[in-house]
This record gives sequence, structure tokens and C-alpha cells, in this order.
Amino acid sequence: MLPKDLELQAFDYLQVYLQERLPGCSLRPTMNKGRGTANPQLADAVLEHEGRTYHIEIKASSNKIDHNIRFTHQTVTKSIGKDLIVALISDVGTGSPSFEFFRLSDVVQSLRIEPRFLIAAKDTRSKRQPLEILLTLEDAALDVSNLLDSQVRNHVNIPVDPLWSPYIGGTDLDGYPYPPWLRYPNLPRTSMGWRMGAGEAYAEEFDSWLARQPTGVLQAYQAKYPAPLDWAEIWPRSEA
Repeated sequence: MLPKDLELQAFDYLQVYLQERLPGCSLRPTMNKGRGTANPQLADAVLEHEGRTYHIEIKASSNKIDHNIRFTHQTVTKSIGKDLIVALISDVGTGSPSFEFFRLSDVVQSLRIEPRFLIAAKDTRSKRQPLEILLTLEDAALDVSNLLDSQVRNHVNIPVDPLWSPYIGGTDLDGYPYPPWLRYPNLPRTSMGWRMGAGEAYAEEFDSWLARQPTGVLQAYQAKYPAPLDWAEIWPRSEA
């Protein structure tokens, strides 16, 4: 099932789930986020209940959601100062989906910035509660200022070091090494600094890592980290 079809089916399940538990409520889809309109929507659905409006971001899976939960930059930035509820809908397509809910503002300390904002599913478990309880809590506006201060803004006023990168350490949360174009974004591949320094050595190690990966891992990696044009030839020929 395609991701968009999965999301649409999850919305249908969620609508039935809420109508059973919150009589009189109204749930309408906003999955296109209002792209191209003057009033873009915040998340995937809007819930109207007892005179209040709630925004719900749907994360759906045909299995149990135990992987990293990703959010686009648009979703997070539009949620700043607002109270966003995340609906985890597992086992979609089985006829017996399960539902769990948490507020993004309750887990913001575990949010990570990579190509997208993401959070490990395990870091949300202690904050998951029945939706009926979340709807009774006081508003908790999302505030990512501390997150941005620690991971981004502290580099803004520092002269650009060609060896600095936000992807400098270790591996990402999926255990993958960062690709060379992210690890050394300020060091041109054709420069003497690249050829004689850490860039070339890192690229050789990365190429060796790629050669050892099975097809499924390579496909997942290429989807996560699309290569820019000047790096397109790095993928093993059988997988390119």
C-alpha cells in the first residue's frame, strides 16, 4: 500500500474511532495541508469537539510503530506556538488498527534535526495517553527555540569552518553513516583541501561501506539521502 493510501485509510479508521468515543465530534481531513492557498493547514486533520479545535498529525503504519517518527520542517515550524496532537495508528489494513496519542510539545526535548525533524518512537511512549485525556489538558504550545539554539543558532555567528557540519558525529538514528556531501558540505569535492585532507579519506570509507550493504539497505539509504548531481555516480552500479 502506498504511503498516501495508508494515510487515507488511517484517517477513516480514526474518524470511526473518535465518533465512538467522542459523540458529536467532527473530524475533517486537511492532508494536502492547504498547499498553494492563503490559509495553509497545520496538520492532517482538524477535530472539532465541545467548541474547541484540535490539530492532529497522523502517523500510520501497516505494522507496529517502533521506528523513528518523522515530521517535515513545515509541520514543525507551523506548529510553533500551537498544540499539536500526534495520532499513531498501527496495523492499518488488518481490520484491527490500534491507536495511541501524544502531544508534540510533550516530547520536544527528544526531537532531532536531520534532513527532517524526527523522534524515536521509544521516546514518546511515556507521554502517550488516551485522546480523551489529552483533550482535557491545558494548552501546551510547541516551543522549539531551545532545540534550535543548541543545534543550529549557536553556529550562525561563527565564521564558516569548511570542516564544520551539523552531521559531524557518528551515525544517524537509523545507524547509517552520513554521506560525504552532508559530512563536508562546505568543502568542494574538487578542492585541494578535499583531495589532501579528511574529505577524500571519508569518501573512501563511505564507498567501502556502500559496497558491503545488501540491496534493501542501499535502497532505503538512497531514498533517505538522495545524492546531488556531482555525487550521482557514487552508488554501486548494480543499485544505481
